[in-house]
Amino acid sequence: MDDELKAIQDDLDNALERLSCYMEHKSHKSEDIEPRTYSKADAARAVLSYLAVEDSTLEAAIRAGLFSEKRLKEAPSDTTMLGEYANHGGEVSTLIEALRALQEWLISAWVPQSHHMDTLAQAVNSWSAKDGRFIGESMGLELTPKRQIDPRRDEKREAIAKVWAIHKIDPETYPIGEALFELVGEQSGMAARTVSRAYYSEDGRFGRNFFEEVSNDPELTQ
Repeated sequence: MDDELKAIQDDLDNALERLSCYMEHKSHKSEDIEPRTYSKADAARAVLSYLAVEDSTLEAAIRAGLFSEKRLKEAPSDTTMLGEYANHGGEVSTLIEALRALQEWLISAWVPQSHHMDTLAQAVNSWSAKDGRFIGESMGLELTPKRQIDPRRDEKREAIAKVWAIHKIDPETYPIGEALFELVGEQSGMAARTVSRAYYSEDGRFGRNFFEEVSNDPELTQ
């Protein structure tokens, strides 16, 4: 190996070893996280999370990763497709676990673990080999019924987030009620009644609880 590249490799190994030890120490100090041993691969995921989020810090990336690990140990919402498959066994349960880890990327930019990526790769490979009509069918997934698909789902979730954020910033000026729903409805291009229904729905409750949990962690809000 080139001497310069070998020196970089040694420095990288040393940095990742130090970071993994720090993460292990951090998990043992946290009351909310189950203590465990962290590897260099775990440390590398923290670095990737740190690089993926603009103006982040390594500390915030580690906190986001620990937060994601905690969420993965909790049961998913029953109103989601992942929640509907929560109690299935066999290959599909392994795939659901991997899909949940991938979903966490949207929140923390925390890369799924190697066994999750292996499972996802197998699902894609089976679909590519025409072993199923869609990714995951060969492992036991079923198509989402059309009646469950809301074409304005993403818009409603954005409206829920706006209602929560505006009220959180100034609850006296913007109490939860018709006026706030009308305001957000005008911004989102939907009726106040639609915003209200979305806010008080099961999906809305799940979103509000998640926003509260994140906002109460000072490291995650930085």
